[in-house]
Amino acid sequence: VEAQTTDSYTPPSGIDNNNNGIDDAYENAGFIDSPENTDTDITPDYLDTDSDDDGVNDLEEAGQGTFTGTDTDGDGLDDGFDTSDDTGVEPDVND
Repeated sequence: VEAQTTDSYTPPSGIDNNNNGIDDAYENAGFIDSPENTDTDITPDYLDTDSDDDGVNDLEEAGQGTFTGTDTDGDGLDDGFDTSDDTGVEPDVND
């Protein structure tokens, strides 16, 4: 669950006794109601594109790619993150 800190990570139990879709390990854990917000702005980390408020997008910081502002093949993925041209030749999740 991304709303947790790494140091106090609680793994899922695989049990949901009341069938509400929330693992029982997280049911009353507190971080569900107040998710982690590292940079203390108004946006919790799981929704924040710059969770440490250093001015660098978290995706770029993680080495996932660089935003180009272009989507050549029109599949909704920025070319900086998309290695597929969606021709149907290479099987990947975007084809």
